[in-house]
Amino acid sequence: MGVDSKAMSHSHIVSLCEGVVKLHLPVFVQNISDA
Repeated sequence: MGVDSKAMSHSHIVSLCEGVVKLHLPVFVQNISDA
């Protein structure tokens, strides 16, 4: 667990960022098309 904690946290952060992008990208696109 100690050795894998950095890899786990890194992949977790990456997946979090991907989730945020997937959630917010349609909102940005809609804001651009509405403007």
